[in-house]
Amino acid sequence: MGYHCTWWLALLNEGCYPSRASIRGTINIQPHRTSPLAVYFAEDSTCVQERISPMSYSGPPPYPGPGPQQPGPYNPNAYPNPGNPQQPDPSYPGSPGLNAFYAWTHAPQPDRGKRRKVRFTFKEAVIGLIFLGVLLYMVYGYILATIHLWGPSHASYASQYVNYRGQSIDIFAAALSPDGKYVASGGADKTVQVWDAHSAQLLYTYRGHTEFIQAIAWSPDSKYIASGGQDKTVHVWSAEPGKMGQRVLTYRESPWIISSIAWSPDGQYIVSADTASTKTEVQIWRALTGERITTYTGHQDGVLSVAWSPQGNRIATAGNDGMVQILDALSGQQVARFQYPLDNGKPSFVTSVSWSPDSKRVASAGGDGYVHIWDVDAGREVLKTNVHLSYKEDFEDRLRPENHKGVKPPPVTTRAVSWSHDGKRIVSADNRGATLVWDANDGHLLLYTDGREAPPGRVYTSVTQAAWSQDDRHILITTVDVVVNWQLP
Repeated sequence: MGYHCTWWLALLNEGCYPSRASIRGTINIQPHRTSPLAVYFAEDSTCVQERISPMSYSGPPPYPGPGPQQPGPYNPNAYPNPGNPQQPDPSYPGSPGLNAFYAWTHAPQPDRGKRRKVRFTFKEAVIGLIFLGVLLYMVYGYILATIHLWGPSHASYASQYVNYRGQSIDIFAAALSPDGKYVASGGADKTVQVWDAHSAQLLYTYRGHTEFIQAIAWSPDSKYIASGGQDKTVHVWSAEPGKMGQRVLTYRESPWIISSIAWSPDGQYIVSADTASTKTEVQIWRALTGERITTYTGHQDGVLSVAWSPQGNRIATAGNDGMVQILDALSGQQVARFQYPLDNGKPSFVTSVSWSPDSKRVASAGGDGYVHIWDVDAGREVLKTNVHLSYKEDFEDRLRPENHKGVKPPPVTTRAVSWSHDGKRIVSADNRGATLVWDANDGHLLLYTDGREAPPGRVYTSVTQAAWSQDDRHILITTVDVVVNWQLP
């Protein structure tokens, strides 16, 4: 086979340092009868001199042209001839220690275009080809790592699941009990269903709401469930065996659709938020009596997520106005605020917030496709990872036009984020169905799943929620079609 290219050769020979030179030509690699590989140089810029070790040289005379009287430019310091310093050593190519190949250009010669032949042993050829293959593989891997930063090739795909399929139509919310025994889910059928987390057996269906369910949260002791939605109420009801479904209270103070609910770590309070675009309120109230403690109205658009800090003294909120705000838990006063960058002059929405276990940082997910980590006390962003934007390989294959009739993938937006209880990992999910587990310190991908179990007829299964179990061994993933308990390896 032949390749047309420019070759730069500068080979070192036992203390000799020739200048770099070029030979432009076609190289033909062919098997040889005795030495398994022969290399021919068909010059289009004339080669003045070749120097090959006596063990491997089998070509024509070492100097092109009519004879040694026309060697072209010659460096007497590199090849000294004791008899005549201006001419090459007549003992060439058999001079001791010569084990290299040298070439440099000179003026055109009469025999321009003549082939020169260099032979390599079969063992040398195989070793060279193996080395070249390893080198190309390393370069290819480096390019992929640069383009697809922390892509799936650097992580493990996980596919161990328990699925909870019972809602007759779309699912909007789900939560795993802190003790890990139960899963509660709710949606467009206006019910909340409670499942055995391990067997996926349906245990109970709560039918107290009159509209879609938008938010579900378990009490820290796993005894109660708070659920809310489009009927603008929050129901607190028992989840204990023998008392399942007994309503404790109905909170009716919200002015609009309930979008998010969170319990305080001690189980005494609940924070709830609504999606109103004009009169948005974040309300803090006593969980078992409904007594309102305070109301915060600092958001300019609907609030989509609330999270109570593990230490219990602060609350993080986020919403359609592109802001993450930190509140004092009891007074409702703003402690800090973080603004997402504008997208075409409009703020990018923030869909989810989660606290670090030490209550010092907040992670947020939203419409820009990134996951941001904010230092609350320092008032600044400490990490912005594009782990979802760089995650493309599996989706590009799964969403090829021939597989899904040319449906164009939507722009990536992150929809959910949750910090592990050990503080080392973060799980985040997006609108393309990917749920990614990554290192909380540097953002590199550890585990991933991409919604391959999406039901027929759905090209994209957007993940709306993702949350860790208390022991960090499971992640509950909520999509509009199914709730999945992802069992980590």
